[in-house]
Amino acid sequence: MAEDTDGTDHAEALLSDPNYSFLVLAYHIDFKNGKSTSRTVTDTIYRTDTIRVKKDSIRLVQTLDHIAKSEVKTYDYDFDPAYEALYKKVNPFMDEAQKAGFKVHGLTGPADAAVLDDFRHSTQAAYPIYTADDIMIKTIMRSNPGVMLLKNGKVIAKFHIRDLPTFSTVKATYMK
Repeated sequence: MAEDTDGTDHAEALLSDPNYSFLVLAYHIDFKNGKSTSRTVTDTIYRTDTIRVKKDSIRLVQTLDHIAKSEVKTYDYDFDPAYEALYKKVNPFMDEAQKAGFKVHGLTGPADAAVLDDFRHSTQAAYPIYTADDIMIKTIMRSNPGVMLLKNGKVIAKFHIRDLPTFSTVKATYMK
């Protein structure tokens, strides 16, 4: 399973793609405690009413009922500095891959939507990140994070984050 935050499974699409694609794998997203902040949100509430216009027709009319203010909690996560490699090394690689027409996806262990969204923005990942069982991801790749090249569900190559070559090297060596 490779689920997005809505619970849609993308595993079949990832494994049946007949073209080359890249998968950024991280079996666990390490972060220190999230900092809770709250902000005030204004919500306008309308009242909908029906008015008879003619004998056999009505019209819906919305009028302002009231304006409600509520406090919404948000969290800012402090991610492990080791993920700096994602936006310094991996993301430029993935940007080149996407510009060349290849699909790029991320896969990480279980995490809630807020953590995934904050992680994606913090690492400036321009690709979707799905969740899966962390043991399965660790079985696929021990590097946290790591990069895998796939074609039609077959693993063509795996790269530890420290040993990731340039995109042009990967394309010339593995993508024939």
